[in-house]
Amino acid sequence: MDKYFSTAEVAQMLGISRIAVFKKIKSGKLPAMQVGRGYVISKNDFLELHKSRLIKERRKDESSS
Repeated sequence: MDKYFSTAEVAQMLGISRIAVFKKIKSGKLPAMQVGRGYVISKNDFLELHKSRLIKERRKDESSS
């Protein structure tokens, strides 16, 4: 069975607001499933987002050195 995170959990793990998480969902940058009035994000989708975010940060750090 897949593990899912709430928008609040994803926001906390990424260090961003819940509104920012909703914006990522709305823009299609973060796949999510609507459950009732809220959304859930699969663990795999979250890990892909987090991995791509780390890669972008690493590239930014390397280019500013």
